[in-house]
Amino acid sequence: MSRLLANRCLPAALALLLAAACWGCGAGEYKKRLDDRVREIGQETPLSRMHAAMEIPGTPVMIRIPKFFEEVPPDARRAKWPLDLADLKLTYEGFVADSDEGKVAYYCYLAVTEMSHAGARDPNRALRNRLMDLFPGTAVQWEDIHCKTPDGRATKWQRSQTAGELEFYYTDKDGKAEPRRMQGTIEVYSRREGDFMVIIVWRVPSHVKDHVDLQEWAPRMAGTVTVKAGN
Repeated sequence: MSRLLANRCLPAALALLLAAACWGCGAGEYKKRLDDRVREIGQETPLSRMHAAMEIPGTPVMIRIPKFFEEVPPDARRAKWPLDLADLKLTYEGFVADSDEGKVAYYCYLAVTEMSHAGARDPNRALRNRLMDLFPGTAVQWEDIHCKTPDGRATKWQRSQTAGELEFYYTDKDGKAEPRRMQGTIEVYSRREGDFMVIIVWRVPSHVKDHVDLQEWAPRMAGTVTVKAGN
């Protein structure tokens, strides 16, 4: 189901849920609760669906994370694999249910490299080489993209997109968890902010890209990146 269709169906589904919750309560109370929730939905904005700005650990870089990311992977393999990303600071893990009643994981990696010291290596070049190792014969190219900021401006980033077979953490309907190989998409956003190079990498199974809404959230999250004054 597309996000658009889901949004259109939300009021109807909400009405059913509230009806069940209010079974036995007065019609007036039910209508009030329904009206209140519909009003809340109408007031939601993309920014309200993100956590408050947070500091990436060990850096002055600030970012806002979508609220559907609530968890950090509990083990090192899920946090890093298959990207040995230089200066990786945080990894977020989310899940999407599939038609077999299982759920497949997708990831977002945040890396920050300080570029002010002599001899600092270009993390974009290292990442490009790593992606070419992952997908032999694939040309990894950068393109300019403008990402909208919360105050309506735009910041310029470099973006790269590649795809190929990757492992993703999968949990079946019986709770059995294992890595599975499937087609995946890697989307990279890179930008230098003052003395810091910020890299955001999304790793998503190709068949759930639309459910994750990668086209919306990847540039939206990049647009929230700032560096605290004085750094």
